[in-house]
Amino acid sequence: MTVKVPLTAHPTPSFRLGQTTIPRFSGGWMHQFGHIYALQREMSKPTNSWFRAMELWHVARSEGVPYSSYNYAHILQMCNRDTQWSQAMKICTQMHREGISLETDCAQHILAACVRSGQWEMTLQFFAEMRRRGIQLNELCVLSVVIATRSQCAENGDSPGAACETALQALASARLTSLSNVLHTEVTKLLAALPLDCPRADELAAYVPVCKRLSDDSQSMRLNLPEW
Repeated sequence: MTVKVPLTAHPTPSFRLGQTTIPRFSGGWMHQFGHIYALQREMSKPTNSWFRAMELWHVARSEGVPYSSYNYAHILQMCNRDTQWSQAMKICTQMHREGISLETDCAQHILAACVRSGQWEMTLQFFAEMRRRGIQLNELCVLSVVIATRSQCAENGDSPGAACETALQALASARLTSLSNVLHTEVTKLLAALPLDCPRADELAAYVPVCKRLSDDSQSMRLNLPEW
């Protein structure tokens, strides 16, 4: 008895270029390439919601389309915009499973999603994990950490000294030479909430005078985080 094997299971040569064989799947290799290209175009649309981004991720997995750190950053951006912090953390876990390194552009959206959702403790826990992994912070990351530590200190009565220490760690990790308007304002608010005898408050205050009023940076950061 002869068993016929479908083309979808075993590709057959369509034509040869020298010694290179281009496989032909059912529907044609050009059809497959066009489908993958259209899917990647759809994934990059900024108008998508986090739910649509997750739908496309599942479609991409079923089609065998590889996801890069860039693709995951797009999903995390949608989670940040739609304040889906728990989804952002799940995506972070999935990236770890797939062996994809967590870059700064991904981490900034996870922190911002947590802050926009009022998850102060989760924000600080993820910041600690970033420091452990040696992930470089940018100004948006620092802004999220400063907002979280100030808010947690005000709402939960945490130690002002610990809040000051965390803010200094974030600022030092980012190696900032200047602060935007938004970050300058948040650091100033944190300083105002600290007692006069707070250790290392002077070190935190030293960051404020060097502020360069970068209106362009401030505007771009307002697109990612609300004013607090």
